[in-house]
Amino acid sequence: MHVHAEPVHVAIARSEGDSAALREIEQCPECRKASDTLDEWMILADHPDPLVGGEIQMCRRRLEHIQALTLAEAQRKIDSDLEYPRWGLTRLMILEARRALSYEDRIEHALRLATLALYLAARLEPDFYGPDHCLRINVQAIEASCIVLAASLGDTELVRALEAAFRSIYKVLKAHYGRSTTGPPP
Repeated sequence: MHVHAEPVHVAIARSEGDSAALREIEQCPECRKASDTLDEWMILADHPDPLVGGEIQMCRRRLEHIQALTLAEAQRKIDSDLEYPRWGLTRLMILEARRALSYEDRIEHALRLATLALYLAARLEPDFYGPDHCLRINVQAIEASCIVLAASLGDTELVRALEAAFRSIYKVLKAHYGRSTTGPPP
């Protein structure tokens, strides 16, 4: 009896280079859906490691939990709980902080998420996630924080100037690292 793969199983098979499991996944339409879901999570995670991409779904629940805490409680929780998938949570906080800017009454929420994204990004392990990936997500967290702060001040000129400055930074990083994935979140 065939057991259909979940995205996490696909991530493990890809990470381990298990060609037999990957062939089986490709032959089953249900398993291919799990593979497609993992691909979507990897785009959101903005990291080439399928295991890191798999963090995204777990992070949605963790983000809800973190948002219910005070800033100090959230920071303590992050520091004390090694189970927190820091990369995925950082990415979601950056994306959610930028999204919250669309709503005038959510600026404070955006500031809090941007602050936590900075806090988490500074705690990512370069030996685990890769130094260039850690640099990129730290720059993205700084960018989100700067833009959220400028928007909270109501300074649209500063927001535009910051966006232009960060486009320039991403261009330099891309030239230096030679990678097209360096850049702001989608």
